[in-house]
Amino acid sequence: GVDDAAEFTSLRSAMRDCGVGPGQQAEVWRVLSAILLLGEIDIASAAADAHTDGDAAIAPEGTVKTVAELLGVDVAALCRALSSREINAAGSTTTVTLKAAEAREAAASLARALYAALFDWLIATINTGINEGCAEARAAASAALTARLATL
Repeated sequence: GVDDAAEFTSLRSAMRDCGVGPGQQAEVWRVLSAILLLGEIDIASAAADAHTDGDAAIAPEGTVKTVAELLGVDVAALCRALSSREINAAGSTTTVTLKAAEAREAAASLARALYAALFDWLIATINTGINEGCAEARAAASAALTARLATL
């Protein structure tokens, strides 16, 4: 079987070798946790019956509160961002409440955007680490890290 603890230790070592220090690693785990939890936010429909997709309703506690804390944002602001959108027209701004399905897609879109930003940051950090010396060792560590991340 796979020894997850040993694999995680190896991953952390590879990250360190690529220039991602312990503090930065903690931030990576924090953002990854938020990404995973975004899919677990309870987005209810305010519709009167189960066959209609009503306005999104997100209670500001539980998973959404944890995600907000992980991302360092206000929970009410996160709830608003996931359940509404602003339309700017003719110099005025109108806020439109999203349907529950649209809010779920907004959460998924936020997760994708966070993942893309995290991935871009990791690649830039690894490339910087490679360019700063120990190119062979860092290239091997980078390859190991990239292979491991691909399995996540």
